[in-house]
Amino acid sequence: MKRIAAVIAASAAMAVAAAPAGASTPPLPVVGQIQSNVSSVTQGDPSASGGSAAATGGSGGDASTSNTQIGNGNAVAVSVGGDGASAEGGNTSASSGNATGGNGGNASATGGNANSSNNSMVHQANESAGSTGSSYGPKPSSPSGSSSQSNESSVKQGSPEANGGNASATGGNGGNADTGNTQYGNGNAIAISLPGHQQPKGGQPPCGCENGKGPGYGQAPGHPSGGTSAEGGNTSASSGNATGGNGGNASATGGDANSSNNSSVGQTNGSEASHNGTPPPPPVKGERPPKGDWHPQPGPKDGSSPHQSNESTVEQGSPEANGGNASATGGNGGNADTGNTQILNGNSLAV
Repeated sequence: MKRIAAVIAASAAMAVAAAPAGASTPPLPVVGQIQSNVSSVTQGDPSASGGSAAATGGSGGDASTSNTQIGNGNAVAVSVGGDGASAEGGNTSASSGNATGGNGGNASATGGNANSSNNSMVHQANESAGSTGSSYGPKPSSPSGSSSQSNESSVKQGSPEANGGNASATGGNGGNADTGNTQYGNGNAIAISLPGHQQPKGGQPPCGCENGKGPGYGQAPGHPSGGTSAEGGNTSASSGNATGGNGGNASATGGDANSSNNSSVGQTNGSEASHNGTPPPPPVKGERPPKGDWHPQPGPKDGSSPHQSNESTVEQGSPEANGGNASATGGNGGNADTGNTQILNGNSLAV
């Protein structure tokens, strides 16, 4: 009787040892995954203004080689009695060299550049990797869980404003050149001869001279005994070349302005399932395959699908860019004068 019981116990132990391992260790179901990314970017209203530029070229220097002559070489002769009077004015001459006015200074102005921008870069990524749970074992009470992925981006950009600097350039005026001569009242001659003494009727001469005769005796009133002459001097003027200076060049460049909104949004969802379940045991030659407790385990691929959602919102303002104004004014060229001015020169008067 004891021998029969021992044989039964040994047989039972061998049966338990020969049972497949997969039947005693069923896999756990995959737990669902939830991933969520939320990004919010708000940018203000940047403003940039380039500096203004102003340049003014200096004026060219004036050049003058002119001469001014007043009251030179005049002669006055006065004779009282019978003698004549003679006056001769001196000559007046003026010679001017060449004159060149200085050039006006050049002017160059460049307005400052302005750059105003909003730059935004958003990148979101969800990655999911899990087992499908495909294996053989006891039939689970519920399918494996699914994964949920969500990306949400919001970008708000203001209105950038950029104003390039104004540029103003004014070239200097060229210098004036003057080689003209000015001559007033030069080389004039005046000769005056007064009448001699007259003999009164029936009386002695007022001069008290012997025999009543003296200078101018017996001459008619108003007629001097000597001749009266006046000769004005010559007046000449020679002017050199006169060249007015060139006006300065002016160059102005308004500043550049750049205003922009730049936004880059990248979103990625990735889901990957691996089949790492336990395959069914191979059949034993001469034995029947197991029955009853062996069922394929469903996973996300064959039981449910992952949920993925992407949402992007980009709001951009109205960029405004104003390039700077440019104003350039070239300088005026200098005046050139070679004219001579001569007034009341070389006159003669004899009385």
